Amino acid sequence: MKRTRYVILFLLIVLSVFSGRAFGASSCTQAISTQAKELWLSGAFKVADTYKIALYTDTANWNATTTQYSATNEASGTNYTAGGYTCTGTTVSASSTTALLDFTTLTESSVTLLAPVSCALVYDSTLNNSSCTAANAPYPCCTGSGAGTCSNAVLGVFTFSDVQPSAGTLTITFPASGATTSTFRIALQRLWDFWLGTAWASERVDVKIAIMGLQIKAFGR
Repeated sequence: MKRTRYVILFLLIVLSVFSGRAFGASSCTQAISTQAKELWLSGAFKVADTYKIALYTDTANWNATTTQYSATNEASGTNYTAGGYTCTGTTVSASSTTALLDFTTLTESSVTLLAPVSCALVYDSTLNNSSCTAANAPYPCCTGSGAGTCSNAVLGVFTFSDVQPSAGTLTITFPASGATTSTFRIALQRLWDFWLGTAWASERVDVKIAIMGLQIKAFGR
């Protein structure tokens, strides 16, 4: 019996300086959804919400403009259903001046995927357009009463080298909680004035929203 091991390691992405495609065969671009930044600031994402991670084949093309989960080009096979796996252990905390969003490791048994996957979406399956009362109310994703791009709102897009388990155990390991390691992190903004000798000037450190990659391991036959 031949045992094949696949290891995927997402790299640390700081969105203020990152652009382009991460390594691997994916056509996706690793990023935090631009809409998600607005939703974080408007309080749309809740700790009690259900978050999911969906896997996609090489032909998927998600990026920072992706607003909602879609079944287009999603993985299929045994012990994987449309919509993906439910994230567990959702925790929001803080480390010094950085806010953190973390999940715990997921382990799925006897997984067979019909095609290689190299992209993933983490999204909020609780947030729904039904909460919308008007355009931008109560959230920026609302376009009118009961309408918008709030349903299954995407938090982030992840890319990685191809994985295709065959009757194997699929393990998704989220990084340890910490100011420089949590999966999703929001750092505080600082603004101060200083004297240049002839005039006052301001220096700004912008709010930094960053993602830390996770590890996916597949052990199969």
